[in-house]
Amino acid sequence: MNPGVTEEAGETARSLIDSLKSTPVVLSLVVFNVLYLSLGSWQQIKDGEHRTELLKTWAEEHRHNTELLARCVIPPPVGMKLQSDESHPVELEKPP
Repeated sequence: MNPGVTEEAGETARSLIDSLKSTPVVLSLVVFNVLYLSLGSWQQIKDGEHRTELLKTWAEEHRHNTELLARCVIPPPVGMKLQSDESHPVELEKPP
């Protein structure tokens, strides 16, 4: 009778654990690598959250500064016209 997939997987896991028992340095390196990758993933998640908050803060400050600058613009007087606004050109005096 052929062994099933679960029996093969169990046998492989047992042989892996037995080999790691005989070499504790390899076991400690595996544990360290798992912890290191977990810490790195956690740090990336926290950095992403911090970046999101920072961008929200910058956007709010930019909106506030834009509103302040919009209030500082002085509109031109209503009845004022420039010479270039006239439909006919201005003739200059001829030089002597």
